[in-house]
Amino acid sequence: MNGGTLPDGAQLLLDISHWMAVAAPYMALVIAAGLIAACGISWRRALLVRDALAGRVRVETVPTSTFDPGESCSTSSGPASRPG
Repeated sequence: MNGGTLPDGAQLLLDISHWMAVAAPYMALVIAAGLIAACGISWRRALLVRDALAGRVRVETVPTSTFDPGESCSTSSGPASRPG
């Protein structure tokens, strides 16, 4: 048995790990660039959505547009005071 050669499966595993170690810095840059691009795209999209909905959405602390004082201030207090 020659000590300088490895079995085919072990050599293939070493080759793959070598290729991954060589490509890791480049893949880290690609992944970081993709993350930055995705953050920029979602930031831009959020701004566009906010601008598009600015004229439609109205936030009220107290919802006075649907408040009907006649419903909340009724004089009858239950079934005992109903005529009939």
